[in-house]
Amino acid sequence: ARLPPHVIPTSPYTNLTCSEPPTLANEVLYQVDEERLLCASSVELSDKMKGYEEFELESEPDLAFRDVQYSQSSIYAHWYVRTTDDIADFYLYIRNDKNDLMYTNNISYNLRSLTIPIEDNLKTDLKNGTLEICIQAKNSKGFGRKWFKSQCQSVPKDFESWPKKFTVDKRRLTKKKVKYSWFSNSVLGLVSDSILITLCIFLGVCFRRLADLEL
Repeated sequence: ARLPPHVIPTSPYTNLTCSEPPTLANEVLYQVDEERLLCASSVELSDKMKGYEEFELESEPDLAFRDVQYSQSSIYAHWYVRTTDDIADFYLYIRNDKNDLMYTNNISYNLRSLTIPIEDNLKTDLKNGTLEICIQAKNSKGFGRKWFKSQCQSVPKDFESWPKKFTVDKRRLTKKKVKYSWFSNSVLGLVSDSILITLCIFLGVCFRRLADLEL
């Protein structure tokens, strides 16, 4: 995506300009939208890129699956957003190797997971076909955004070996566990400080009374 006007990179490469194609000639490189930097493949372009494949631009996908879990009763899909571009909703679907859709669902932006019930028709397809589960973004105008191969996953073929019932394994949805200790919690820390202060005041009063008695 194009950088905001107030963000000016500090780098010797900020003065680089494009020389071709003609539509981008003389434009500052870092101000060109990512989609405009992706050129349609052609024989001429392939010849020019020989030896420079490592510098070829790879566009980042809008979405990515965090986890997909399977059972014979349902499929649970969990995903996250990887871009700050215009995304309004999601479109989740299951397709076969002929690109026939076995399941589709339009999902609102506030959701990041979906449980897909496996009904008879879908069960038959899962048993006999080669399927993929995919997630795609839609913009605020309702149009589908660019499709990325990484936004699809192959569905395991061994349906009969899937668990009979489905239980979401939440441990697979988190990358690391957070350990909490008594003093790591700010609220508990304040409580402990209050107890210590109260104890000090109490002991101070006691010692003062003992001193008065000795006098």
